[in-house]
Amino acid sequence: MIPGEYTVKVEAKGFKTVLLPVTVQVGVTSPGNVQLELGLESTVISVEAAALRVNTEQATIQGVMTRQQIARQPVGQNEAWCGSHFGRAR
Repeated sequence: MIPGEYTVKVEAKGFKTVLLPVTVQVGVTSPGNVQLELGLESTVISVEAAALRVNTEQATIQGVMTRQQIARQPVGQNEAWCGSHFGRAR
């Protein structure tokens, strides 16, 4: 190594990262003691979902109803129309 100032980075899973400044000289062993402190392991969980599209322009409900569902609907002023179209004419 070329003599000079260096920084040694020490990393280990489950421990905090330590930066150790070291001076390197010709013909000299450069000591360096490190004490690792427990760190926190973190897990990142990312949840993504598409937003439900809601029609805010029209107040309508769309879908297909079976004969049984139609038969269970309360009957009101449109009884004659419903009955004539779905076989319940009176």
